This record gives sequence, C-alpha cells and structure tokens, in this order.
Amino acid sequence: MLSSVLAALGEFSEAIEEIETVIEGRERVLGPSHPWTLVAREKLATYRDSRRNA
Repeated sequence: MLSSVLAALGEFSEAIEEIETVIEGRERVLGPSHPWTLVAREKLATYRDSRRNA
C-alpha cells in the first residue's frame, strides 16, 4: 500500500492523504464496518500519532 511506503519514509502528511482516499473508496464499496475499512482507519490513526510524535 502506497501509504505504508510513505509512512516508512517519514512522509506522514502524504501517507494520511493517501489512506484517507483509500478509506473513502472502501467505505463507498465495502461499507464503513467492513474489516478492510476498519484496518485502514487504524492505519490512519497510527499515521496521525506518528506525525504528532515526529
């Protein structure tokens, strides 16, 4: 996933933008409570925490 690569490079703002796009698509196609959507939301929270701590 592109957001994971961006986060690994320390590009948290870009990673957040990318995962937000992924979440929007997954919610539209799979629904807000689908496990893949929930995993993406967890990644978003992790990226936001990492950005604050960077």
